[in-house]
Amino acid sequence: MTYFKNLLIVSLFYLSCWPVIHVLALANNTETVMLNGKEYPVPKPWAGSRINASEQAEFSELVPLPTFLTQNKSQIYVTKITQQALLKMAAKAAEENIVLLIDSGFRSAQYQAKILEKYLNQNMDYQGLLQVVAPPGYSQHMLGNSIDFVPSELDFSMSKQYAWLKQHAGKYNFIESYRQKNKTGVNWEPWHWQYQRDN
Repeated sequence: MTYFKNLLIVSLFYLSCWPVIHVLALANNTETVMLNGKEYPVPKPWAGSRINASEQAEFSELVPLPTFLTQNKSQIYVTKITQQALLKMAAKAAEENIVLLIDSGFRSAQYQAKILEKYLNQNMDYQGLLQVVAPPGYSQHMLGNSIDFVPSELDFSMSKQYAWLKQHAGKYNFIESYRQKNKTGVNWEPWHWQYQRDN
């Protein structure tokens, strides 16, 4: 019962945010996003990597992670197949005294827009924000198969959890999306990992 109640809350929040996200492509091929009623250009490295809205995870595909895996026992959702792989990986890590904690999973493009709008309302610089936050419609989190480990900052690269993931995560189909000096140009995010289904 608690699961369905939480999913309903997430669903209602998702739908209430639906009108705020608009991703546009202008005639000159400049991509833009609409935030707080204002149009903003999407710069590199994000330009050209927009995720099709149809790829965003559906509510029916999302399941909660057990709270023993989440930071502050928060409700975090991912796709079922991502959850299953993560549970297996976390169990194996625990056998080796490695505790993996998650602080972010599925985030809709609409919620991503809300994050940026919040900071813009605090007079933060748009270009600066995009160094640490993907524009709405460009974040892998909308797919439901990406997670952020604790702590979600560069210090994670010096943790025993990161060292373990580098050695073992591939066995469970998890990859480090934005490695150091990656070809996408996105800043290094050692805490951000994505589940990729076998072909």
